Amino acid sequence: MTKQNNIENEITIEEIIDELSNCINAGEYRQFMIEIIQNKKLSGTASDFHNLAVELSRKNLYELACRVLEIGLSFSPYANDVDLLADFLVYGIKCGKETECEKYFNLLSQIPKRRWKWRAFDFSVDYLQQKAERIHDDSELDNAISWISFF
Repeated sequence: MTKQNNIENEITIEEIIDELSNCINAGEYRQFMIEIIQNKKLSGTASDFHNLAVELSRKNLYELACRVLEIGLSFSPYANDVDLLADFLVYGIKCGKETECEKYFNLLSQIPKRRWKWRAFDFSVDYLQQKAERIHDDSELDNAISWISFF
């Protein structure tokens, strides 16, 4: 693939957010984002990926927000970004991505707490509470709450 093709197939998160301002409703957001994700390579900073995921979540497009976060986390400089990992937890809970949330929670847990920001703490608690609420057996819950020492 030539450099020209690479440039044509790339779009910045900033460009996406600008285009989303022309969308009227969640359906248009969804249609535009699906087309972009399927046909373009996204580029931007970790903050850009976070901001786009937040924008999508405001339209209750949690699965698309998670997809954007996965793309951001796939870039090696952002693979351990605490905000992107934490964002995935909160949006993943809302769209039934429990398996993926577990994966990203485990990655987040391996990062020293001194590197965490407020989102990592807040969204991890939300995730763990949600996880605990799905456990109905008391003995299983006792085993699962070993994460209390986590904090």
